[in-house]
Amino acid sequence: GERFFLAFIRQLESAFHIDTKLYFNPNAYSPESNTIVAKYALLCTQHCFLNLGDLARYKETNRNGTDYSEARKYYFRART
Repeated sequence: GERFFLAFIRQLESAFHIDTKLYFNPNAYSPESNTIVAKYALLCTQHCFLNLGDLARYKETNRNGTDYSEARKYYFRART
């Protein structure tokens, strides 16, 4: 679940020297770092954050809750 995706994101950040907090900032990475592999790693982290948002939303729905702030946090990370 959540631990798997967060650990996987950390591994991708470490292996490809990327920072998911700077994901869509075009000035964040030098041209040398814009390899196709790094771009795929960034896309993979984006999908992980979407999955984390879905898991958080399902968890809240299963509890019959309406506080989707945790899901929103992950969706926002995927978007930015």
